Amino acid sequence: MAQIDISIISILCSAIVAVVAVVGLLFSFFKVYVAFENRLTKLETRMEPLWNKLMELTPAFRRQLPRSNPDSAIDRRRDELLDKMEAGTLTAMEARELRNILTGQFEQAKQQANLMSLLAFVFLIALLAGIAGTKE
Repeated sequence: MAQIDISIISILCSAIVAVVAVVGLLFSFFKVYVAFENRLTKLETRMEPLWNKLMELTPAFRRQLPRSNPDSAIDRRRDELLDKMEAGTLTAMEARELRNILTGQFEQAKQQANLMSLLAFVFLIALLAGIAGTKE
């Protein structure tokens, strides 16, 4: 009988130790998670003014984009999507479409070797990558 009591007590003690260990691990994980979330929130708060400044530069870079043809449907669509981007109403799908248009036109601009156009394309494509990332 004493033998059974000792084995039951040892099983209960083992169970209590296991529960305490799991609770300790969960507490540690939660503490790290909360700290990580706070850091992300601070980072997002710091990025907001930078993002706004980048968006303010968009019209200046946009003026550097070459026009292939005044009646070009691609240029009209590009301008329509750039208007939406500047207004902040560009969807993720439209951002991908605009990135595809700009990437194609970037390849054409490389042949012309216009440095300002190339910089404008790089800036706008990078900005679109950020927009698409935040909308998905």
